[in-house]
Amino acid sequence: MENFLFSSIAALIIGIATGIIGFISRYWVEALIRGKHHDYVSVLPGTWAGKVSQQKGVKGNNEIVFELKTFLKVVYGTIMYKGEEYTLKVVGGFVQDRYLSLHYENIDKATLQHGSLVLQLSGTKNDLSGYFLGVGPLSENIVHGSVQVQRQET
Repeated sequence: MENFLFSSIAALIIGIATGIIGFISRYWVEALIRGKHHDYVSVLPGTWAGKVSQQKGVKGNNEIVFELKTFLKVVYGTIMYKGEEYTLKVVGGFVQDRYLSLHYENIDKATLQHGSLVLQLSGTKNDLSGYFLGVGPLSENIVHGSVQVQRQET
C-alpha cells in the first residue's frame, strides 16, 4: 500500500513538473534563444500608450496602455484598456530584428479573450505598431485590428 501511495505521489509530482516545463519552454526558452536582440529588448521596459482599432468583431477604437518588463530576452507585462473592465497579460519576445511577437490573454480566466500581437519597433525605438488577432470578450468570436503605441516618459 505504501508503494502505491508513493508511486501515485511521484506520478503527480512528475505530471505537474512536466506541465511547468512545457509552459516555460513554450514562452520563455523560445524567446531566450531567438537571436541577438538585447539592444531592442533593453528599450522596452516602461509605459507605452496609444490606440487599438478593431476592424472585425465589435468595431471601434480604444485607448490602451502597455506596461512592459523584460527578463533577459523575454518581454512580459500587461495591457490595460482605458474605460474598460479588463486587463491582459502578455509574454513573448523579438523575432527577426525589430518584430515583437506577444501572446496575450485576459487575467480573468472566466473571460474568453486571448490572441497574438505582432508589433514593429520603429527606428527611433519610441513607437510600436502592428496588428492583433484573437478572440474578443464581447463578440466571443475571432477579432483583429491594428495597434499603435508610443513610449511614455516616466
